[in-house]
Amino acid sequence: MIKKISALVFFSIVSITVLAQDAYDGVYLTIPKVAIANTLYRNVKISVGQVLAVNGGAPSKDYDTYIPATNVLSIPSVVVGGSTYTNVQITVGQVFAVGESGPLSTLGFADYNFENTVIKVNAVPNLNTYSNDEWYRRIATNWGQGAITPLIPAFDGKGFLLASWTPSTKPDAPTFVIAHGGGGIGSTDFILGADLRAMGDVNILILDSIWSRGRITNTGDRASNGGDSIKASGKTLSSNARMFDLVAAGRWLSTQGVNPDKTYAIGMSQGGWGVLRAFTNDPMITELVKPLYAGGISLYPPCEEPGTKHTEEQNFTFHKLGPYHSKVLLITGALDTLTPVSYCSESTLKSVEKWLHWEDATHSFNESMGGAFKRTTDGTCQTMVNGFGTHQFCYNEKRVKQMLEEIRVFSSMSAQ
Repeated sequence: MIKKISALVFFSIVSITVLAQDAYDGVYLTIPKVAIANTLYRNVKISVGQVLAVNGGAPSKDYDTYIPATNVLSIPSVVVGGSTYTNVQITVGQVFAVGESGPLSTLGFADYNFENTVIKVNAVPNLNTYSNDEWYRRIATNWGQGAITPLIPAFDGKGFLLASWTPSTKPDAPTFVIAHGGGGIGSTDFILGADLRAMGDVNILILDSIWSRGRITNTGDRASNGGDSIKASGKTLSSNARMFDLVAAGRWLSTQGVNPDKTYAIGMSQGGWGVLRAFTNDPMITELVKPLYAGGISLYPPCEEPGTKHTEEQNFTFHKLGPYHSKVLLITGALDTLTPVSYCSESTLKSVEKWLHWEDATHSFNESMGGAFKRTTDGTCQTMVNGFGTHQFCYNEKRVKQMLEEIRVFSSMSAQ
């Protein structure tokens, strides 16, 4: 095979990082993943028949594709004698080994670039005469949290996601990654971090997905980032986009020595949508997420997916949710008109480890409405108007306390 490949003068050798590459040792071709129709097979070993083409360029997929009718195997990337060849086509000789199999993932590398805008900024943007960076530094300090800085290498390695990191003083402490809602990072996230630290000396990472991509509305309100508004940024970030950011956060945390068996993702609203996607038992997602997190907590998420009731395709990109590869705690509210539970499929709801549906809870029942530096009075409400109607959010102190206790039990935190 080496001679045959070397004889082709139209190929290009590239250095590229992929999740899995084929390897040829002169006798056997070892294939980490190969798709045949809608099934993905792992750890396959074959002999090579004939080399048909070596096209070069960026790998088209992260798995091989085999068509039985033509006996043609398409290989995105293969290492031969220390060199990497891309987009190779061969015929298959004999099959010597086949590992486990499962349904083909619907997710590939192209999803990330297609659904995300690139990282554009390296600081909290200024929206007023007040520096937003200084404003949020004050908020973070007030609630005992680290400042927001460009900290987390993005999933594709291009740029850094902004984040607030507050490490524990205890070795092997639990870790919580907080994923904000569609409105972006705010005092609600810092208060949640403070409450979790009050229950135990835990690690807190508050992760930004919006500012980092320059997705803001210049409202002039220093206390608001304007959110992931459709008006400002086109389509809203998808559940895949938020999922990939959670993967990036988990990878960074692994460099900080945290215990993945004690690491949990908490997502509110759009962030909760990302949590549901991150824990969906899709082969590629499972491979990415399961080594990094023990479980996920999804609070009042939008849980639309292809075929569900509320499909505004011009504004959103939908992906399958559930069943899940790891444990998930889901909390929804009967008074939630922004992301009502009626939009969720039965699989989304009933395949979680625990689902709590509170009759007296609105969307964002833990929303900070008392100003950035103090706690909200129980029963305080605010109204939001968007393209889907008018929605009321009311702070529910009883449910906030219950939510924190449920998170403590779910994550096996010791009571203080």
